[in-house]
Amino acid sequence: RFLAKMMINPVEKAWKQQKDFIADASHELKTPLTVILANNNILQMYKSDTVANQMKWIESTQEEATHMKELIDDLLMLAKTENMQESKIYTDVDISFLANKIALQFEPVAYEKGVKLVCDIDSSIRFKCDATAINQIMHILLDNAVKYAGLGGEAQFSLKKRHL
Repeated sequence: RFLAKMMINPVEKAWKQQKDFIADASHELKTPLTVILANNNILQMYKSDTVANQMKWIESTQEEATHMKELIDDLLMLAKTENMQESKIYTDVDISFLANKIALQFEPVAYEKGVKLVCDIDSSIRFKCDATAINQIMHILLDNAVKYAGLGGEAQFSLKKRHL
């Protein structure tokens, strides 16, 4: 029994890691899909409006579809690697620009859910990081903030520079 348990433990651990990975991946893909669906609902509400007047929602949909494609590409890359670990590429990223872009993408989601999205983002905040990971984190945070603010609630998204 003892030897059988020792042999099964690594398999159980791998199975749990795989289940956790699938749950995380599902959550990551759900966020951009939510934004795309919200954008499309807004576009459907204003069918007679011109494309030029609705470019904000069309561009947001394009951004989210691109984000979703990047997530899927990352998942495929992870599936191809044996140890599911990849070295991250750190580049100089304008985090302020990224935060504003993501906030704009979540406006339709907040609008559709009756949530006021309040953004307070300092300009010109830059640092070296994995831009894809930061993008994903911001998406998850905003998605959860809007989701749990409730009808008539407020989701606050702020980015501040602090000198330590």
